[in-house]
Amino acid sequence: NVEERRISIFAVNILERDYLLAFTLDMGQGLGVLPLGLPVLLAATYLLFAVIRQRTARLGEAEPQSDENLWAGMASFLPLLSRYPIVALLALGVFLNIFVQSLLEYQVFFIYVDRFPDDQALTGFLGALMAVMNLLAIVTSFVLTGPLLARVGVARMNIAYPLMTVSAFMGLGGSLSLPTAIYGQVVHDAWSRSVDAPVFSSNYNAVPHRFIGRVRIFNDGLMYPLAMAIAGGALLLIQDHVSPRLITAIGLAAAIGFVVCSIAVRQAYSHGLMEMLRTGSLDLDATDNRLGRIPAAYHTDIKRLLQSPDERSQSLGLELAARADARVFLQEIQDLLSRAAGPVRSAFVRRFAGRLSADIATSIVTLLDRKSTRLNS
Repeated sequence: NVEERRISIFAVNILERDYLLAFTLDMGQGLGVLPLGLPVLLAATYLLFAVIRQRTARLGEAEPQSDENLWAGMASFLPLLSRYPIVALLALGVFLNIFVQSLLEYQVFFIYVDRFPDDQALTGFLGALMAVMNLLAIVTSFVLTGPLLARVGVARMNIAYPLMTVSAFMGLGGSLSLPTAIYGQVVHDAWSRSVDAPVFSSNYNAVPHRFIGRVRIFNDGLMYPLAMAIAGGALLLIQDHVSPRLITAIGLAAAIGFVVCSIAVRQAYSHGLMEMLRTGSLDLDATDNRLGRIPAAYHTDIKRLLQSPDERSQSLGLELAARADARVFLQEIQDLLSRAAGPVRSAFVRRFAGRLSADIATSIVTLLDRKSTRLNS
């Protein structure tokens, strides 16, 4: 699926980009070992693309995106925010994410420089650490991120990486030591690429396709560099005037804010998909596991769909009820099936009766049998 394709591409990027940096470090050390790894890199890249071709269905042509610059994209944001709050939350999430990672990276390399005053020793340590980070990122992508996205869904996975950043700053707050710095490097480097990037990119599923280009332009063209500039400027001003402990405390506070934002994104993700379903811009059959279990906050909307006289709304209400706690809608479903047209009843029996508990399914099937008997007589 799309998430697996993204994860595979991120793994390839890890191999390509970081090998060049590791090669530079190795040549600086005069070891000349890493050039021997170039055939291994090419073979691994070929293998990854072979896996992608086997496991990823053809996606077809993407929906056309409008050619807009940054400011034109910003002008179209206001009407979009009211219907899709996830747009604003994604922008805030990009800012907090980059800000937190910048502070974490600063603290990590502050410890490295203090621990390895000799440049050659530091270079050798970073070269070896980079190899470990690359391997960990690839393993995490395929072993952890992919299965978890398929099992728990995008919405629940949103909180994973923010919690990792909190744990990293808590470790640095307890001890500015080499082990906590290495863990911070794992969070900032390996897991930002293998956990954060695939999950965050999947959040764009809850944005209408015709607006994704504008949202990405805004986030990547404005929020990303803005966060980098503010974090860099702040560190430049305070690095000689405050203790590392205070910088860690600021980073921890920002990481907690990142967690709060991710919780809001989780809720807005379901809202965005629901809004797209209401407007007909998203086919429920195409959402796979993206929508997940319908939150209780939308039970009223589902009941309204079940009570609607429109057949399309009725079918959508049945499909959503099957993804929520169907017992809440038992009365509405019974009332609907007692008056619904044949296509609505057939769609329910064919697609969603198997998802209900045995007692509810029995009750509804009995109701359908009674109606069929009355029609035959």
